[in-house]
Amino acid sequence: MLEHLQSTLNRETIIARHKYFEAAVLVAFYEQAGELYLVFEKRARNTRQGGDLGFPGGAREEEDDSFQETAVRETMEELGLARDEIEVLGKLGTLVTPGGTLVEAYVGRLLISDLDALHFDRREVEELVPIPFSFFMDTPPETYTLAVETLPYGNQDGQRVPFPARELGLPEMYYRPWRGRDRTVYLYRYGERVVWGIAGEIVYETVQRVKEALGKGRS
Repeated sequence: MLEHLQSTLNRETIIARHKYFEAAVLVAFYEQAGELYLVFEKRARNTRQGGDLGFPGGAREEEDDSFQETAVRETMEELGLARDEIEVLGKLGTLVTPGGTLVEAYVGRLLISDLDALHFDRREVEELVPIPFSFFMDTPPETYTLAVETLPYGNQDGQRVPFPARELGLPEMYYRPWRGRDRTVYLYRYGERVVWGIAGEIVYETVQRVKEALGKGRS
């Protein structure tokens, strides 16, 4: 038995991955007049996280061969681009959020001459917001600490279902909401625009990678 188990070990994997909502995004760069921009979408108000700034992306579908394909397909659909107008440079990494979402982040370049000419999907995107990448390189993010709390119940078919901690003989701390480890979030203010949440985490990691490549180290 252990021999069979051993044959499955030493893989880079995320345990219980099937429990997460899986998605992929494209960190979309765009160049204009010699300036490099990150292109954000302001989510349409009727969508999940409406009003937030984020990168093109969404849930993986059955026909997607990979998460990279998911990121490209979603970018095509949301921004109104052809496949040959997107150049994927590589994978940035995997982000696991406290809210139960797993995001595969890729970095790419939009091969277009005019961002304003894009016919983006207004059902999902209210507007496109380009922000110079130099702003993020030169501007440290604001950091905030948010408390994480676990509630001893869940919802099933519209009904609240309690976690039977008392019946299971578990410690009393699990009979009521219990605190988890606080988490730090990164927030960037660009004029009246705010980049935070998943987008803030990904921007921060992107900046750190570039600084490492330039020999400036992480900050």
